[in-house]
Amino acid sequence: MKLSIIMTVYRAKPYIRRHLGQLLTHDLSDVQLIVVVSEDKKPDNSAQICKELLNGSENTQIIIQPDEGLSIARNTGLKAATGDYVYFMDSDDVLLEEGLTELKDTLLSTQTDVLVGKFVLFQSKGIGVWPDYTFPTVKSHNEARKLIYGSLPDSIWNVWRYVCRREFLLQHEIFFVPNLICEDVEWTPRMLDAAKSIGFIEAPLYSYYYNHSLQLSKRISPKRTLDINQTVLDGIVKFKDRPYGEALCRRLIRESFYSISDYCRFPAAERKMLRRAINACERHYHLSSDRRIWLYMKTRPVIPIYIWSAALLAAKTIRGLMKRQLGANKAWRT
Repeated sequence: MKLSIIMTVYRAKPYIRRHLGQLLTHDLSDVQLIVVVSEDKKPDNSAQICKELLNGSENTQIIIQPDEGLSIARNTGLKAATGDYVYFMDSDDVLLEEGLTELKDTLLSTQTDVLVGKFVLFQSKGIGVWPDYTFPTVKSHNEARKLIYGSLPDSIWNVWRYVCRREFLLQHEIFFVPNLICEDVEWTPRMLDAAKSIGFIEAPLYSYYYNHSLQLSKRISPKRTLDINQTVLDGIVKFKDRPYGEALCRRLIRESFYSISDYCRFPAAERKMLRRAINACERHYHLSSDRRIWLYMKTRPVIPIYIWSAALLAAKTIRGLMKRQLGANKAWRT
């Protein structure tokens, strides 16, 4: 079984040499490596660094194209892939050799549509393997979906959690939606819904560096909030009646609440633009509570967290104004 690894690169000069170089130290026999570099009008030399590192290496390919977003870059890589399985990764993370070895061994003995992996999370408060338990045995793809949506910790949407059979993706036309921020939240449920077989691998495959300063997912924008809420609403409508619909919709609602916590940071005109999608989601939460699968009542305790978040943000702003009013040289007691 041949594996195609698709790495997407955009303005990655500070770390691409280290992370791509680390990937190239692994045993990449029976692996096709495709690096898709997106360049805007002011490229940052990422493409040149990738060319130097690959330097005609066997089974590697570099594709340089104008920046049209992450979805287009991933679609380009998928269309260029020739492996039996494909795996998408970001340029600011790394693959773990033990997990890659287990993955290749697993691919030799399986023909599942999707494999779900573990990952190592690097963040300021420490390092840990997620999930930190052995995957239970599942008897059907619906049980596997319930496990993913109901039991796995965060980052279930991230595309690098999944290794997919290429023909399965092409047959069902499971490409990424262009011009959509947080495209993983839309892609992952659609991909898992189409899968007829889902397996799990125990060894952590991916090393995820969370919350570094250049991470795209940490950038707040009205479009991001609007895209997430519209994706959540569409997902609830599409998947709520599936056997695993309750677990999936609860996770989608959580994503909506996370994004709404940024709402108070936007100017009035942008908040008005966002209200339509947010109101639609809220109406459906109430509908689900009364008529369908008690989703709203299960997730409602999350809401006060964001009320407090908004209150603390307002208090911080007022405190800053008072500091400036009193003068920067005067003592300020917390």
